[in-house]
Amino acid sequence: MLTVAAIGVMYAGFWSLYHTSKKIILRRSVILTTIQKKPRLVKNIGWCLLLVSFYLFTMEYGMGSGSLFASIFLMSISSLFILFYPLKNKKCIKP
Repeated sequence: MLTVAAIGVMYAGFWSLYHTSKKIILRRSVILTTIQKKPRLVKNIGWCLLLVSFYLFTMEYGMGSGSLFASIFLMSISSLFILFYPLKNKKCIKP
């Protein structure tokens, strides 16, 4: 159960860091406009969430295995996230 929570926290952290990127074109919604207004705060929250998820993995599986599992899950989540929501270059988009 702790692993599922750690994966969810890791997803939320990566999501917040991904959406503060300047290369992404954000859709219009309340959450995303808040992210556009306060990117530094959201980046700090994202890094804290990633650290919490790494801590949860190390508490569940130990120092070596937990950090390895956390790294593997972070690579998997980031790969899937970029696959489904690719970054778009603002210069190449034609109206």
